[in-house]
Amino acid sequence: HIASCAWFGLAHSELGTDRWIDVQGTAQSLPVVQYLHAFRYMMMPISPPQIATDNLLERVFDIVYTCAWCILLWTTFSRILARIFEQTAMNESKSVQRREIR
Repeated sequence: HIASCAWFGLAHSELGTDRWIDVQGTAQSLPVVQYLHAFRYMMMPISPPQIATDNLLERVFDIVYTCAWCILLWTTFSRILARIFEQTAMNESKSVQRREIR
């Protein structure tokens, strides 16, 4: 939600000549429609929004957000894999103990 609000705010800033809502053709839409477009972009950074070529602020925000999203995804997968390896090691040690008892 925070990233969506930031993207929505960038659309209404006066820092670039063309904004993403101009490129998308949603500049005249209701604010809720513009927010839904912003929310969709922030939920799916793999499919980036169309950004005007001369709007540096939107381009930098998109790159930073995509990098942060990739780091979050990598961290999540890393933690999941660490848990799987930990569980496998525990199961292996239990198997060794059972074999020793026999």
